Amino acid sequence: TVGIISALPVFGSQGRSPGPGQPPSPQWIFVTEMKKIYDVQEIKASVRLIDPKLDLLMVVFPKDLNPQLEYAIDQYVLSGGNALIFLDPLCVSYRSGGSQDFMRSSGNALNKVLTAWGVSMDSAKAIADFGQPTQVRTSTAMEENPLMISARGQAFNRKEVITAGLESMLFPVAGAITMVNKTDKKAPTHGYSFETLVESSKNAAMTDAFKAFLGVDAVKKDFVPAEKRFKIIVRVRGRFHTAFPEGPPKPKDPNTPPVDETKYPQLKDGEKPATLVIVSDADMLADNFYVQKRNFFGTAVSEMFNDNLNFLSNTS
Repeated sequence: TVGIISALPVFGSQGRSPGPGQPPSPQWIFVTEMKKIYDVQEIKASVRLIDPKLDLLMVVFPKDLNPQLEYAIDQYVLSGGNALIFLDPLCVSYRSGGSQDFMRSSGNALNKVLTAWGVSMDSAKAIADFGQPTQVRTSTAMEENPLMISARGQAFNRKEVITAGLESMLFPVAGAITMVNKTDKKAPTHGYSFETLVESSKNAAMTDAFKAFLGVDAVKKDFVPAEKRFKIIVRVRGRFHTAFPEGPPKPKDPNTPPVDETKYPQLKDGEKPATLVIVSDADMLADNFYVQKRNFFGTAVSEMFNDNLNFLSNTS
């Protein structure tokens, strides 16, 4: 059983009326494929408790996550639940439908629990990777875009089963995941294990994510290679500690009852070890970034052109 939390329309319109003049949106292909194998459930933003019996929790672009759901994720992981989390400094697939549509970062969502798990990501910065750019057609020409990373070769950890057989993955505007308190023996995160699964080339540097709106020339202007690889996907294992040692967060709405701690006592420390896979890009799950759709003698044909979906299959 897989539970999915997302600010993106990964389940499609599902009978809901789309915006004025907009056609109904289909379910994303990765959800369709997962439903062939697993019992896939949508977890709404209003949920206060995540069933610890879930085999996998997917959190896909957790923009504007409320503290109660963040706490529920924390408690799920401490129960020994495994999670696959997709953050994003600039999610090109996100549409708010309002004047704030340019604000496409996952922002501070999950920052509190991420820190407790020993990782962080600057939600305002993206990796510009001139060693692994993607060729993109603009209105005037073809250009090599370093913010759209085509990971290949040495980018993959060949010692790990998840990534050993992958050849290429596409990350449209990815952040960089960093480890916090890894070597501090007094830190609560000491004892967690960290593995890098996918990383950038050394001809890369961090840049402001909003430059994705300005074009490749704006990225080139101030680019100085960092001469190091940035982490795009990491795996963290361990018995995690709660990010809410002071207790469950109080609801902002006074009419919303708090979590019943007599029925659901808070876990302060992990009951069992859990595994987390954290990805610094959510757009890699959008159909356009791994599937080419075409018409073949009247039949709709979908052809995979990279390993984005294979990575998801390997991790689930």
